[in-house]
Formats: sequence, C-alpha cells, structure tokens
Amino acid sequence: MEQIFDETVKFSEPSYGACSGYCRMQAYRDSAHPDKLPVVIVSEIIDEDGGYVSVGVTVTEGINSIANYAHAKFGGFSMLIEHYPARGADFKERLEKGLSPEYPEESSIVTFERPHAGRQVVACSRYGRPHWEVIPRSRVVELLNGAYAEPEGGYHERAGKVLSAFV
Repeated sequence: MEQIFDETVKFSEPSYGACSGYCRMQAYRDSAHPDKLPVVIVSEIIDEDGGYVSVGVTVTEGINSIANYAHAKFGGFSMLIEHYPARGADFKERLEKGLSPEYPEESSIVTFERPHAGRQVVACSRYGRPHWEVIPRSRVVELLNGAYAEPEGGYHERAGKVLSAFV
C-alpha cells in the first residue's frame, strides 16, 4: 500500500454545538489496485506531554463527521481505523523511567449502522451509529499490507442493518 494522504484535518460534530477538533488523517491505497478505495486511519493528536491537542471534540466523538470528510475527499473508503497513540499523565517521565504510559496505544476498526436502510442518504447523514472493534497494532500493519479481503458482495451491499466503513 502506498500513502496517498497525510494531513491534519479539522472536524466538528453538530451534536456538540460549535465545538471542533483536529485529527491526523492518513490514507493508503493498494498500488496494485488503484481503483479500490483507500484504507483511512484517523489519529487523535497527542502532544509531547501525552495530552490531547483538541480541547473540543475527540476523534471518537466526531467519528461520523470524520467519516463524511473522508467520503467526500476519497469518494469513500475500504476501511476506517481509529487510532489513539499512547498517552496520559506524566507521559514523558513515565517513558523516561521505562514505565508504560497511563493509556497504551489503541486502534479500532469503525463500522456504522445503516441510517436509512434501502434509501439514498444525503452526505451529511451518510453514516449511522458507529461501532468499534479494538484491534492490536499488528492487525493494523496486516491491513495496511493488504492482508484483508472484502467479503463477496462488499460490506456495503450485504443485507442487514450494518453499513460497514467499507463504503
């Protein structure tokens, strides 16, 4: 996979009023299949002291807005991965002492319930309620190396209530 995008993205979540947040968005496309949608990773931005840079909305709280942004930017995505780097109180001191951070690195595959099954949905409400499946860092590496396969018919075409992040 080749990286095709790596930028800081500002997002907002309407349910949080005027609050907004920032995330690092990276997108990777399979160079052997450039017609396929990219894998998108959104990371909470953590400062050098282990604290959140965004004081408004976190990546988790703004995941629907982030998904809409990625959809508009790339025409969809094959997978959305939410990433929180290691973080927490006394971050630098803990690492210098060889201690684990208060909160270890965490990644999740994000999927969404279909908001209006069987109907065309406007972009602002394209994604329904999100669900997170925590995965280890090794799985993220596998996914970026193309070790995932979309089920027959594609995730977004299968019957049922879930519109996976594979749109």
